[in-house]
Amino acid sequence: VQIVNYFGSNEGASFPSALKDLPEAADRASLFPRLGEGFTWACVLHDRIFTRLVDPETDQEITTAGHPGELRVKGATIFSGYWRAPEVNARAFDEDGWFRTGDLFELAGDRLQYLKFVGRLKDIIIRGGMNISSEEIENHLVAHPAIAEAAVVGAPDPNLGERLAAFVVFRPGQSASMAEINAFLTADRHIAVYKQIERLDVIEALPRNPVGKILKRDLRHSVAIETQSV
Repeated sequence: VQIVNYFGSNEGASFPSALKDLPEAADRASLFPRLGEGFTWACVLHDRIFTRLVDPETDQEITTAGHPGELRVKGATIFSGYWRAPEVNARAFDEDGWFRTGDLFELAGDRLQYLKFVGRLKDIIIRGGMNISSEEIENHLVAHPAIAEAAVVGAPDPNLGERLAAFVVFRPGQSASMAEINAFLTADRHIAVYKQIERLDVIEALPRNPVGKILKRDLRHSVAIETQSV
C-alpha cells in the first residue's frame, strides 16, 4: 500500500504529494509539488493554484533553498473570505490577495521544484534574529534513542530575544543530559549550533488537550514564569 501525503486547509489551499510526482515514500513524508511555478505535476489543478513563500519578518518573497517562509496561495480553489468578517479577512489575505496559510515551508529539490514542510508560523522561535522551527527541533529530539516525546518553546531572553527550551519525556529506564542531547543533535542530526537546546525540562508527560494536541501555551507560560523569577 502506497501512502500519499496531503496538505490542505478548510480555506481551499490543498495539494497532494502524489506517487507520480514523488515516487519515494521518504520524500512524500515532507515534500509537496511547488504549484504555479512552471512545473508540470500530476495534480489536476497544478496550473490553477499558485504558491509563494514569504519571509515572515520582512514580507519579502523567498527564492532560495534553506530559508523558511510562510506559504501563501492564490487560485481556483481558494475561498473568497470569511463570512461578514472584514477584520479577519484583512489579516487572512495580504495586500496582493494571497491567502496566508500560517504554515512554514522551504524550497527544496535540485530545481527548487518542491515545497518542504517545516512547521507552523506560530511555532517559530526567533533566537538572535534567526528563525527556528520548533517542530524541526522536536523531530530531531525524538530521534534520540532515550527520548519518547518532546516539545520545544521559546524561553524569553534579554539578549537574544528567545532561547530554545525543550520539554522531554524519556523512555522507561532511559535518560540523557542536555550536553549529551546536543552532542547527538550536532553529530547525528547535523543541525546548526544555534539550533541546540539551551534549557532542558524532564517531565512525565506533555500537557495535552482532549484531542491529544500538545498545549504549548502551558509550556510557554511555565518557562516565562520561571524566567521572570530568576
